[in-house]
Amino acid sequence: VISFVFKMNLVEDSLVRNIGFINIVNIFPAYEPNLNELSDILSNIIAKGRLIPMRNRNKITFDRALSESQNVVLAWGDVPSKVNAKNHTHEVLMMFKLLVKYGLVNNTYLLKYKEYEQILTNKKRPRHPGRKTPISYVKPNDLKFERNFLYILM
Repeated sequence: VISFVFKMNLVEDSLVRNIGFINIVNIFPAYEPNLNELSDILSNIIAKGRLIPMRNRNKITFDRALSESQNVVLAWGDVPSKVNAKNHTHEVLMMFKLLVKYGLVNNTYLLKYKEYEQILTNKKRPRHPGRKTPISYVKPNDLKFERNFLYILM
């Protein structure tokens, strides 16, 4: 992601240019590159009663990052199969409310990848970069949160 942003700063007709810094924040208050292990980590956090305090700290991190931002790129992918979808939705809603709070809804982008024709996943979520190759930014037509789902209209 960092090298992609650096390259896009040099592209004259890029949607997003002159980026001075990058904040990368995680939708969950825990990080694990192996999706199979993420569920176990989150279950352990919940069992120890640590989810709410971690969510609160994560919201502070998101709030700080978005308060300093001019543009935002969404890229979290589908809900991992072993992760509770309600927990995932809670974090997406928190992030969306902060986008609204800081007036960033119209400055929100998705990544387009060389490997995929579709911008969104089949489940209509912004693709996670993982080990894919971003080739450009795409601006959605609209973002709205209804019925516990963030609708990204292309």
